[in-house]
Amino acid sequence: MRWMMVVVAMVGLLVGARGGSTAMLTYPTSPGCTTTLQACITAANAADRVEIATNGPIDETLTIDKTLTLAAALGSTPVIGGSATLRSITVATLDATAVTCTLNGLTLSNGFVEVNLSNGSGHVVEVSDSTVSNNSSSGISTSTSVPERGSSLRASVEAMSGR
Repeated sequence: MRWMMVVVAMVGLLVGARGGSTAMLTYPTSPGCTTTLQACITAANAADRVEIATNGPIDETLTIDKTLTLAAALGSTPVIGGSATLRSITVATLDATAVTCTLNGLTLSNGFVEVNLSNGSGHVVEVSDSTVSNNSSSGISTSTSVPERGSSLRASVEAMSGR
């Protein structure tokens, strides 16, 4: 009986530990996510999923520097930008760690996605079910070093329109 209690306690510790597992954070309600979407992205650990549960415009420039999924929450249609100021989602890393970034279900109004993964290989950036509109730049831009061997950029953007 005593060994069963020890096993149950050990399993409880393992399940409760977050190391190596992914979590879902929701903007703007999860701890660390109540001020700005960038604060939520910064608070997320590598491989986490950040869901945006708002229909209002998010007038921020965002930087993602780790493996992460940034997606619309069920029933939400988030808009990045929407003001007179050009906004972007930049996926960038300076070290050789492979980054996998997924952007799903987003609208960028007067905004664009920039990919700047200058070191390493094995990077994957996927933009799907998203709309990029009313921008004066290229919608999705990449640095000259992407894709490297084993890296890829996949885009399935519903609409792209310039000014």
